[in-house]
Amino acid sequence: MPSTQDFLTQLNEFSARIGAASVAETEAWLAETSRILATALASPGPQTPLLFSNAHEALRRLPPNVVTSTRVQALLSVAQFLYVSGQPFAGLDPAADAVACARRLGDAGDLRRALTFHGIILADTGNLPGAIECFAEALEVARESGDTFGEGSVWNNLGATLIYAAQYAEAIGCLERVIELAQTDQRLSSIRLQALSNIALASLHLEDFARGLRAAKSAVEAAADPKTPTELLSRVLSESYYTRLLLEVDSLERAKE
Repeated sequence: MPSTQDFLTQLNEFSARIGAASVAETEAWLAETSRILATALASPGPQTPLLFSNAHEALRRLPPNVVTSTRVQALLSVAQFLYVSGQPFAGLDPAADAVACARRLGDAGDLRRALTFHGIILADTGNLPGAIECFAEALEVARESGDTFGEGSVWNNLGATLIYAAQYAEAIGCLERVIELAQTDQRLSSIRLQALSNIALASLHLEDFARGLRAAKSAVEAAADPKTPTELLSRVLSESYYTRLLLEVDSLERAKE
């Protein structure tokens, strides 16, 4: 795999001749771009922002009839980088482009993933109705294709969005569905922990402290030692909600722990 600088050079060279590139060349470039962006997202460095900026510009210049799974994945990587970098509004366009590409491609898995992430960014930018529409369609796609893992992921994100909308009881209903699905699909174990954490937060707002404490305790105790940035953030949120709930019931010593 080329270095970041080598790939930036390749990006610039390919961008200069996108219109003249063959289908095979374009597909090979997309496959490599998708792999490199995924790697950069997991292990960012000083040149990562420039890498994603240049890649996004090249992806935007591709003809709309270039429809591949690797294009969808590359667009979602760009959107995710912008999202985690605190630029969710900038992530709206690549996420929407990923959805449009996935629709043309006709792959249920790609469409579910694109709709889900588009919904996450819409929720983060305040467009809650748009987010809920994306999640509703993603749920339909996941169910029709028998994608239990995908369905669990969507329910969790829908629950989190309903918490943003202060619809706490409805949110808990969605999150409990994740826990039910996780009983039959071990791949949902990490999403189950996120759902428990979200139940704790919703219960905190509802002042249902007993329910919230049970959920928070389960989330913290079942989690392994965090290793990735996502796992670290999830652990911090779970412990934060647990602490807030303990303070509400005057359990100061436990809260200090």
